[in-house]
Amino acid sequence: MTTCSQRLQEDTSLLQQLEGTRSNLLRLSAELRSVEAQNDQLRVAAAARSLQREEQRELQGKVAELRKALEKATTCRDRLRRQTSELEDQAATQRRLARAYEEGAQELRTELRHAMRHLKARQEHSCAEESQSSAASSCLRDGSEIWEPLLEGDPMDGTWRRRSSSLRKQRAEMPWSMDQTWRFK
Repeated sequence: MTTCSQRLQEDTSLLQQLEGTRSNLLRLSAELRSVEAQNDQLRVAAAARSLQREEQRELQGKVAELRKALEKATTCRDRLRRQTSELEDQAATQRRLARAYEEGAQELRTELRHAMRHLKARQEHSCAEESQSSAASSCLRDGSEIWEPLLEGDPMDGTWRRRSSSLRKQRAEMPWSMDQTWRFK
C-alpha cells in the first residue's frame, strides 16, 4: 500500500503540476492574445498616423500651391491697379487735351470770324474807296451824299455812315489814308 499511496501522491503531485502548467499556459495564451490585440491596435494606429502624415504632406503641398497662387493673384491685382491708375491718368490727360483743343478751336473760330469781318470791311472799304474816288468829283459838285468809313476813335462795327456836308471840304483836303482807322476785336 505504501507504493500505491506513493504513486498516488506522485500522480496527484503531477496532476497539480499539470494543472498549474495548464493555468500558466491559459494565462500566457490570454496575455498573448492581449498582446496581439495591442499589436493590431498599434498597427492600425501606425497606419492611421502614416495616412495622416501623407495627408499632411498633401495639405502642405496644397498650401504651398495656394500661397504661390495668392502671390500671383496679388501681383496681378497690383499690376491691374497700376494699369487702372495709368488709364485714369491717360483719360484725364485726354480730357484736358480735348478741353485745350476745344478752347483752341474756339479761339480759332473767333479769330476766323474777326478775320472774315476784317476781310469784309476791307472789301467794303475798297469798294467804297473806288466808288468815292469815282463819284467824288461829280457827287461833291451836285451835293449828293457820300458814304464813308467811321472816323478814328469810333468803334468799328462794320457799318458805314453818311458824310456830313460840313466835313466834305475837310475830307477832300486830307489824304484818304490819314482819315480812317480800321480796328477789329
